[in-house]
Amino acid sequence: MVSMYKVLRLSTKRLFHRNYDVYQICRYSIIENEQLRRKLKNGIFNQSMHRMQVKRMLQTTTSVLAVVESECNSPIEKHEFRAETRMLLDVVANSLYSHKEVFVRELISNASDALEKLRALQATNATDIQTVDELKIEIFTNKLEKTFTIRDNGIGMTKEELKSHLGTIAKSGTSDFVKKFKNSSHSNLEQFIGQFGVGFYSAFMVADKIEVYTKARSPGSKGYRWVSDGNGYYEIEEVENAEFGTKIVCHLKEGEAEFAEESRIQDVIKKYSNFVSFPIMINEVKVNNMQALWLLDPKDVTKTMHKEFYRFISHSSNSEPIFTFHFRVDAPVNLNAILYVPDAVPDFLDMTHTEVGVLFKIKSVTMSKVVKFFQDQMKKDAENYEAFHSYYSSYFREGILKSQSQIEKEDIAKLLLFESSNQRPGKKVSFQDYCSRMQEDQREIYYLCIPNRSLAEASPYYEAVKADNLEILFCYHPADEVTMISLRQFNRFNLVSVESVLQRNRTENEVVETSDLSKEDLQNMLEWIQKTLGQDKVNEIKTTQKITTYPCMISILELGAVRSFLRANVMEKMTDDQRLRLLKPTLEVNPNHPVIVKLAKLRFKDESLATAILEQIYENALIAAGLVDNVQSVVGKVNKLISEVTQKLQT
Repeated sequence: MVSMYKVLRLSTKRLFHRNYDVYQICRYSIIENEQLRRKLKNGIFNQSMHRMQVKRMLQTTTSVLAVVESECNSPIEKHEFRAETRMLLDVVANSLYSHKEVFVRELISNASDALEKLRALQATNATDIQTVDELKIEIFTNKLEKTFTIRDNGIGMTKEELKSHLGTIAKSGTSDFVKKFKNSSHSNLEQFIGQFGVGFYSAFMVADKIEVYTKARSPGSKGYRWVSDGNGYYEIEEVENAEFGTKIVCHLKEGEAEFAEESRIQDVIKKYSNFVSFPIMINEVKVNNMQALWLLDPKDVTKTMHKEFYRFISHSSNSEPIFTFHFRVDAPVNLNAILYVPDAVPDFLDMTHTEVGVLFKIKSVTMSKVVKFFQDQMKKDAENYEAFHSYYSSYFREGILKSQSQIEKEDIAKLLLFESSNQRPGKKVSFQDYCSRMQEDQREIYYLCIPNRSLAEASPYYEAVKADNLEILFCYHPADEVTMISLRQFNRFNLVSVESVLQRNRTENEVVETSDLSKEDLQNMLEWIQKTLGQDKVNEIKTTQKITTYPCMISILELGAVRSFLRANVMEKMTDDQRLRLLKPTLEVNPNHPVIVKLAKLRFKDESLATAILEQIYENALIAAGLVDNVQSVVGKVNKLISEVTQKLQT
């Protein structure tokens, strides 16, 4: 027995690096053998007990030695990774991932795939596949041994599959992956992990040795052990005790012991893998308890279930979404989705908190369903929809600007709301509402982009078209102007700004006599204005009867586009005169306005004061046209004019 005991000890030392599970069995057998020898030496047993114990120990040791002999004598195949694959392995283990914890996500994902494959085979009633009552993923953490183990009872792998899947990283995609690594930032590359099949090797970030035990679920299959330290070689050998499925044992590096902590792994699963469709057990306790609601039939999901699920994914204990939309799409792709609309814009959608603004993009496959849902909410719950619109309409506008399809643009535009000249202040209307009220011969949708309703109703441009009894949409959002230009039309009606209406409907200018100024006086007045302001500021000067409350206004062809051009800072390095020369503004003068009438006489009495007043009313016209961004600069000019007028009155 002593001789057999020595053989067992020597074999066990060899076995430590071959099969850890069998090594543990041998270790316990050695301990029991050692205890028996001590008891015999100290005379604790009588002769009868001695015989029974020795007999039992001999049987146990013989059985263990048979396993040891089988394990130790099985041939080990040693393979070398290709040079390119070795380089990629180093990239994945040391450079690719920004967070080491993602190796848990990758291994769980692989385990889930193996279970999905088995479930698919079972669904085909394949007779050669052994059925499994419960498909699951098991994780074991061992702080003492500093190991992280993950096991699935899925499809398993044959020897050839083991070589193919783990022996050749990314297969034919290796060179493409390396090329992308060289041309991209490391953080961007994480999106390619699944595409190139390198997720398994992320475990080398935290492990200095990885063992894989696997057995395919097919008749006559054998168990295999794959092992590598990530330094360019791997070994494969046949083992007797492998269970169906796959088990991965990660021997953690120094400094990575946190991944042998149960609580740490629970946090990672909650972050990345909580909705895996199979049970995930950590040390025999299930941890992924949140159900993937989007996979259920919408009619089977209650409001309470949605509320709890929303609070889980939003990390909020008491908030609720404004709207919940649970839907399925069967074509052109199979899609299950839930759309939750928070009661406030999340930080990740707030462009002021991101380096690059997150643009609202609606995929064409879900576009019609999402738009139809929100249109229904607009009718059913107008108050809630307006609250939602006030938070999220910026992203609808960005969707219009981003899309290259007119159909998509108009679909998104159905969700926008505006105030209207035909409705009371605060009452919002949609494009659909506007179209339903259009005059019989009307072929255009009219809008005015301006900061608020007070300015809109006081605008010279609105005043000029108000008499025509046209409904005007008041657009207050800073992005409305460029959105309208990008949208161009809705429901085959062109979108037209009121400034463009004035420009288009302007008749040939003819100076006519007024009650205060003769035709000749008015003509001379216009010439004086043109000369005083200069050709750069006034490309052309005309009279207009369209406005009554303003002395003059600026008109420029496609004024809205010009404003957008200015806001894009394209002209920021130009002087005011250079910009005006490029814009070629037309000054339309109201000859009946008291300021114009008085100015016609004042220029003969005090040309200096008349010039100062003329320049100010011209500046006011530029402000009304939205062509002056820095209104504060005008304050100094106004104060100077007031001071000059005050001094004149005192003399």
